Amino acid sequence: MRSAPSVSYPAGRSRFGALVLGLAWTAGLASLSGWWWLGPAAGWRHAAVAVLWLGCGALALWSHRRTPSGQLHWDGASWTCSAGPGCRPVSVEAVIDLQSVLLLRLGKPDRTGSTGWFWVGQDADPACWQALRRAVYFRAPEQAVPPAGPVTS
Repeated sequence: MRSAPSVSYPAGRSRFGALVLGLAWTAGLASLSGWWWLGPAAGWRHAAVAVLWLGCGALALWSHRRTPSGQLHWDGASWTCSAGPGCRPVSVEAVIDLQSVLLLRLGKPDRTGSTGWFWVGQDADPACWQALRRAVYFRAPEQAVPPAGPVTS
């Protein structure tokens, strides 16, 4: 099996990611409004949930604005990411695939430590989109592992 072609693709803040956050926040507003309208008289619980809803919106906006931008690089054997400080090796896994948009989970190659999440879209670099998709889904063949004990025939 041949390797996926090498590719560099922009990663960072995404309009689609902002849209998803905005829709989730709006759905929260609709739920809160329905509860307020159909539920018992407004009380401290309604106020507490409204404050929590506003806090979640502020946290989502803060998180979206803090998303680093950079490049994902596939060299045919491994991934590196230049988003944030420096260029470091990462593992890349597609979590959601909507054909023209991917939600990628980036972590350390040994799968320890923190995880980063990036929405990448075809609109960022249409010419390299298919190469990125091939690289994300490419799985390197497993290395043959010799048996632990002596081999007898």
